[in-house]
Amino acid sequence: MGVVRLGHPLSRAPVTLKRHIEYEHISASRRGLQYGPIDEALTERWV
Repeated sequence: MGVVRLGHPLSRAPVTLKRHIEYEHISASRRGLQYGPIDEALTERWV
């Protein structure tokens, strides 16, 4: 799930992987980790 502020450029068109990674992100982790399965999946698809 992703959340953006009202009027954010990502809310104006379908979100693609390329568009998704063009913007900075914040994240929340139950375990306090800065890197996890989502990061791994995105890295595999982008490389």
